Amino acid sequence: MIIHDAYPSITPATLDAVERRSGRPVPAAYREFLLVHNGGYPEPADFEITHRDGRIELISVEWFFPVAAQDSIDLEQVLRRHRGRYPDTLFPFACDPGGNLIFVAVSGEKAGQIWFWDHEEEAEEGAAPTWDNLYFVAESFDAFLANLK
Repeated sequence: MIIHDAYPSITPATLDAVERRSGRPVPAAYREFLLVHNGGYPEPADFEITHRDGRIELISVEWFFPVAAQDSIDLEQVLRRHRGRYPDTLFPFACDPGGNLIFVAVSGEKAGQIWFWDHEEEAEEGAAPTWDNLYFVAESFDAFLANLK
């Protein structure tokens, strides 16, 4: 896998500051990724999800969210903009071209797993987020990267 257009390198201290400001720890696997590739887009970039009706859809990673990017895909901006729209056991690390998010589960029985969030199927505004618009992708961040096509 090749990562294109990564942002300038960051340090562990930079990530520590993001965690303090956001109140959320960056998951270990994504933290390691950010220290090597601060965001960017992968080649290959495609992965599959299986809808509840059995239909398989090919999705592309548009961006891995960088840190200290000063733009709309900056991890801290994504965390603020989407707060309360997905279960709090999830941590966003990438998006597709349609504005849907890709998450790693950070706690509970799904911890470590990768999930795709379809914003067009999310709960109504003001309603608590559910798992109804989330689709399993991979057992781990490393498996997700290894399975990109």
